[in-house]
Amino acid sequence: MQLTNRMKVHMLRAIRRQEKGFTLIEILVGLAITGALVGVVAMAVPLMNSSVKRGNNHTYVATQLQNATHWIQVDAKMAQEVTPDGGGSGFPLTLTWVDWDNTEYQSVYDVSGGDFSRAHTVTVVGNDPVTTTRSLAQSIASGTCSYADGMLTIQLTSEEGSGREKASQVRTIEVKPRTQ
Repeated sequence: MQLTNRMKVHMLRAIRRQEKGFTLIEILVGLAITGALVGVVAMAVPLMNSSVKRGNNHTYVATQLQNATHWIQVDAKMAQEVTPDGGGSGFPLTLTWVDWDNTEYQSVYDVSGGDFSRAHTVTVVGNDPVTTTRSLAQSIASGTCSYADGMLTIQLTSEEGSGREKASQVRTIEVKPRTQ
């Protein structure tokens, strides 16, 4: 069977009508929209990362100060003798007390090199003293303590991160020891 020109043209038109695809203009518009969306997402990712890091740093400093506050309050409420250092910051701070069974306790708190530490010594009658030292908080930027009118006041500042991601928190602790 021989195809005539008219049949060939008719078949080509039928094929063209069934073609599915995009025109050049449709492709360019799609690329422009995609490029704009990618640009917005690319700018948002660093901002989200910065916010997450700042949130993590804030949680970290709050946790550090909460831990330090716990131990200071426990020891200060038991303290019969409170001795802050005579220097500007008041640290090291020494808290001492004797329990009902004549066991002697001494806790020495100090801020050094960004670390807030507690050296706790227990002396049971007839035995050698046992001292345990532990770091209670890191990233401590500064600390002061004072003891006046029967009230122990401690202020700690914790900082973590830098720039937009920096988190800083100040915690003030006031405790009335059971001094004699």
